[in-house]
Formats: sequence, C-alpha cells, structure tokens
Amino acid sequence: MTILLMLSGCKNEEKIVSEEEKLILIQARKDDDHYIRYTDGSYIYIEDLTNNVREERSLLVGEVSEAFTREAKPARTTYENIEGTSLPNPLSMGLEIEQSIPYTFTSSKDNSFIYLSTVEEAGWTIIGEYSTHDYIDSYAFKENVYTRIIILSDYLKVYYDIDGDKMPDPYTFVN
Repeated sequence: MTILLMLSGCKNEEKIVSEEEKLILIQARKDDDHYIRYTDGSYIYIEDLTNNVREERSLLVGEVSEAFTREAKPARTTYENIEGTSLPNPLSMGLEIEQSIPYTFTSSKDNSFIYLSTVEEAGWTIIGEYSTHDYIDSYAFKENVYTRIIILSDYLKVYYDIDGDKMPDPYTFVN
C-alpha cells in the first residue's frame, strides 16, 4: 500500500483510531510496553497501546509501507538443538533452510515463522519484538540466556547468548 504524507505539528490525544483505519508502519513490544507508529491515511501517530494514548506526529508525506507482521505457524516437534545450547537448530527441522554465513540462514518467511514458533514451543519466551516493513526482530529468554532472532523476507538470523540489556526501548524505536 502506498500513501502520500505531509508534515505538521504534533499534539497528544486520548482518542484512538479504530483498528480498521490503521496502517501500522513500525511496532515495538518489550515487557509490558507496546508502541506502534501508524497512519490513518492523513496523519502519522505514535500510540502507546498499554496506556491507550496516542500522539499525533505529522501529516503523512511520501510513501510508506506496512510493518512486517508475524504469522502464526505450527511449531516443529522434531529437531536438534544448536550444539551446546537449548536453542533449536534451524537446519535440523526438515525445512528448506540453508546456512549462508555464520548466524545467517536462507529461509522463506513461512519457514522462519515456523522456526520462531518452534523456539517458543521449546520453552523460550519472546520478551521483545520490533518490526518495520523490512524485518521482525525478536528477543527470547530461557534459563538465564537471551537469544535474538531476526526474520527478513528471505533470511533468518539467529544469535545465541546475547546481552539482554541491549534491547531497544520500544518508544524510542517507533519514534
């Protein structure tokens, strides 16, 4: 979807646009914080979904693209973990996923979503998720270990044992 935008002043409002009128451009969720940047076709807004408050940011100017959204896919029940970890190995799931460079796999969006569902079924909890029109960046936690899984159109990136304190602030991410 393409929408043209123009810039304007900003103001805070408590009125929320219905879901049918929103084109979500960026989304960020961490712990109990959940923010979106969206357009109603005329203006750009940032909405705090936790507190049900929005800020009008500007008139819509230029072209915008809808945020990449996660699709529910069934988890795989048969897989091996990445050696020395409790994280499922994307190469062991019988999907068309191939490693291209370290931490990076060639994978369709559907197969990447299956992988993310499998990670959750393996006991990992998604504690943060950030999306733009290009990617979904998920942070997961299990047994004092953080992992980061990035899903792009044709690639899957998997990082194990990362610093969990480095997750972006959701408000800053959408702003």
